[in-house]
Amino acid sequence: MHVTLTFASPMLPDDLEILTRPVTYLTWEVRSRDGAPHAVSIFDSTSSELVVNKPDQKVECTRETMGS
Repeated sequence: MHVTLTFASPMLPDDLEILTRPVTYLTWEVRSRDGAPHAVSIFDSTSSELVVNKPDQKVECTRETMGS
């Protein structure tokens, strides 16, 4: 398998609210290197401590599923 992961962060210098958001968009591309079909699962996780000022702050978490 060949996996390409692209990170993209909104960096609009004339919009400080967007510039300071702790958000990065991830784009995955997975290709078979041997031409055969493969079942692929990708798990991505980030600590909620990246988006709070204090560890006791509440955060809301969601889980997304793509495809079958």
